[in-house]
Order: sequence, then C-alpha cells, then structure tokens
Amino acid sequence: MIHIVTGRIDSGKTTRMLTLHEQLGGDGFVSIKHMGADGPLRYECQRLSSGERFTLAVRTASNEPSPAASTLGPYRFFLEATKRVENVMSALVERRIEPLFLDEVGPLELRGDGFDAVVSLLVDSRLDVYLSVRQSALEQVIEQYGITNYRIVPQEA
Repeated sequence: MIHIVTGRIDSGKTTRMLTLHEQLGGDGFVSIKHMGADGPLRYECQRLSSGERFTLAVRTASNEPSPAASTLGPYRFFLEATKRVENVMSALVERRIEPLFLDEVGPLELRGDGFDAVVSLLVDSRLDVYLSVRQSALEQVIEQYGITNYRIVPQEA
C-alpha cells in the first residue's frame, strides 16, 4: 500500500516521515532543508537507516541548466544524488525491505525529473511505501503514477 503524508510547504511532512520511520522501521530517504536569511539554501538527502547525508540541491544565482543537474526555480538538483537514491531504493525493493520512505515528491517528479523513476519503482513494487507529497501536487501525483491503493496519513504524530 502507498501511504501519503501530505501538506503545504513547511507543514511538517519531513518531521512526520522521520517519526513514522522511528515507529515502523524500514528504510529510505528524507530531504533535509538548510535555511539561510532568504529561504532555503540547500537540501540534503538523509538515508533513514544510517543517517548518512549528501547534497541533493543547492540554491543558485543562475537558472542556466547544467548537464549534471535538473533545475526548478532557483534550485539546482544534482543528477549524482538522484541516481544514488535510485540505486539504493532499487536494492531495497529487490531485498523486499518494508516500509520504504521517500520524501518530497512534487513538481520535479511530475515533469519526469528528480525521483520520478524511484516513485514509479516504489509504486510498482507493491511494498508498503510512505511518500510525502506537497498538497498542491497530490492529485497529479496520484494520477501520473497510477496510484490506486493508497491512504492519506494524518499529520499529527
């Protein structure tokens, strides 16, 4: 089953995913936001089972595309990081680890970038999966990935 944690930006989706992982075990990734004076400066992926972190995206002054990254607004998302998440999640699916967690599914994935391949893999796996999805993208995500067996997870712990 696909369990969806949803809400607006900065509504506590990542915190809820961390709490669910503490309660349920499993593995996967959350996105950790690092703030600056003018908003988020960068995002890191954190593997839930090990706490290992690596840079996923940085805020840049330039919106020029890079061959090593996807861009969304002022953020550059690194292909190496998304491939790393994809490789780990593929191995976890192969080993049938449950539940699996993936934080921050939204506009990037809806255009076929970011964790698009990972979301498809997780939905197709028929494993117990927790996704966090921005509320404004929820209906589109459900439709695009053909998610039929799901439940919305309440934000409260």
